[in-house]
Amino acid sequence: MNFFEGLDLDSQRLIKEQMERFEKIRKEPRKVIVPEDKIQFPKGTLIHGTPFNLDTLKSISNSGIITGQYFGIEEDGETYYCADFHKVKDDQTLKEYNDNFPYKDGRCPFGILGKDTVALVIYPDKRMDEVTKYDCFNKDTEEGKKTRNLVNENGLPYDDNNIVSSILFGVPSNFINGIVLGDNVINKDNVYKIIEMYPSVFIARNTGEIIYKYGDTREMLDIRIDSVQKSIEVDNLKKEKQKLEENQVRQKEENQKMWDVIATLPIEDIVKVYEGLGWQGDLNKYATNLKK
Repeated sequence: MNFFEGLDLDSQRLIKEQMERFEKIRKEPRKVIVPEDKIQFPKGTLIHGTPFNLDTLKSISNSGIITGQYFGIEEDGETYYCADFHKVKDDQTLKEYNDNFPYKDGRCPFGILGKDTVALVIYPDKRMDEVTKYDCFNKDTEEGKKTRNLVNENGLPYDDNNIVSSILFGVPSNFINGIVLGDNVINKDNVYKIIEMYPSVFIARNTGEIIYKYGDTREMLDIRIDSVQKSIEVDNLKKEKQKLEENQVRQKEENQKMWDVIATLPIEDIVKVYEGLGWQGDLNKYATNLKK
């Protein structure tokens, strides 16, 4: 498939110029973020989620977060020729972002979904402004309007550049500052392999627990991974207990509703219900008490 197939000359020129800008900033050094106790997401942080796959992460580490159409993957009818991102609208911690994640997006390890996914985190950086300003959600800028001409506006699920971004062609890998892993993919084997691909990038759980930060020793890394895995086990047990308690409450409420309905029946019919349930003793007395 020809990447530019079906595009007019102006659109082809726009994308080719963006690819040149992409290649230019690709040579910039990565800004290493070494988080302290809490991982902070500055306003404007970009987040790209994808199902966890080591081959995909390797490809991204070699090139960047690039529109799938460049690799022959068809777009799903919205942001053609662009790479899609969530955007952090206010300064906040990773945990705060996760706790208030407003989307049902199974491609991101935030909120209640995405346990088998990974998110690549890109902090605001003026060096990539010449690329990121070509964002189809920037409706009021010349660059945004040009990019918007390539997309299907009617198919856009959101239209607020404070919470989403869709960058023409994409963003190179040297601007990736962090990686957030879904609970199901946090293990030593996966973490070690990711560090080989992204040695200076922090890795964390969606709750904000740090798994790896640049400068960690192997011993410290093992301690962090073990600690996070134990936290996941505890959280899962809490969720199972909460679910069990909620089911018990729901069952009790449903039983009460059933007996409320039965209590409206004539006494002889209530007696038949008791007989059907295998009750013993003075069933007429039980039925009379139920109707009181």
